[in-house]
Amino acid sequence: MSFIYQGNNIAPKDITTVIIDESVTYIKVHAFQNCTNIKSITIPPSVTHIGDYAFEGCTSLISVNLYSCQNNGKLTYIGDHVFQGCKSLLYINIPSSITFVGDHTFYSCDTLLSRINNYRDIFGLIKDRYNALSLHDICSSMNVSVDSIIKTIEKIRNEHYQQHDSENNSKNDESSYYIQPTVDKWGFNPIHVLCCNSKATSEMIDILVHNMDQSATIMSTSNGKTPLQLYIECHQDSIFELPLCLALKMGMKWIDVNKMILNNTINSLEQDQKDERTSLYPYMLAAIHPNCDLECLYHLALYNVNNLNPSSI
Repeated sequence: MSFIYQGNNIAPKDITTVIIDESVTYIKVHAFQNCTNIKSITIPPSVTHIGDYAFEGCTSLISVNLYSCQNNGKLTYIGDHVFQGCKSLLYINIPSSITFVGDHTFYSCDTLLSRINNYRDIFGLIKDRYNALSLHDICSSMNVSVDSIIKTIEKIRNEHYQQHDSENNSKNDESSYYIQPTVDKWGFNPIHVLCCNSKATSEMIDILVHNMDQSATIMSTSNGKTPLQLYIECHQDSIFELPLCLALKMGMKWIDVNKMILNNTINSLEQDQKDERTSLYPYMLAAIHPNCDLECLYHLALYNVNNLNPSSI
């Protein structure tokens, strides 16, 4: 069933195809809410404002085409909860004209959030602190590499030093070594972004975790996901490839560590070895990360005590 939207009507729930009239400037609140058969939508350049909950619950919606808004478009405002619950949504391009995106706009858009390689288009509005926008972009890129992450971290840190060194000699301040976790409107810090990138390796994640304040690994996105939870969801086939020390530095609990042991992806040597970057044993890493549970600390410490010999210290 086709439907022509003229700006003053609410769409019937059983429509399958939508044409938005090119005279429309405002898509009303709840205009297409729970239209579960719509698969795609094209927003004409005349639209300036998309109201709250406009497409909320459109569970079959796959793509939202805003390309016509890119050059001559006037769209500046996307309201609250607009695409909430659009679980099939794969792609949306945010034009540069946008100045406001509301709360929970992409809440429960699980498929979209897992395709984080389109991060720059999806999440164009970043709160820029210490020039962290560049780090978000690098971590979302399909060309991400160990070298690009290191260079970007060095650039951010040097700019921070230049800004503060004359004031308090911050290069000698140990706390300034760690990059503060800047987040975007959806609560994603760079570690969240990298954990969703299919091209990310454990080495890349380890470098980022080591150079950012520990709070970055504890933070949850607006839909309640920590970096480790996003990694597990987006890399289900390779979750057991995470090195034990890195998993613990990201707050892995005993239930998942034990799964890794049972799957023989963690061997006795790995439980004995110190972390290369911190020189701490696994049980020590579990002790200092607030997300690791006591059961994890207990079992790793018990293993270490039973197997550690003086020559390995």
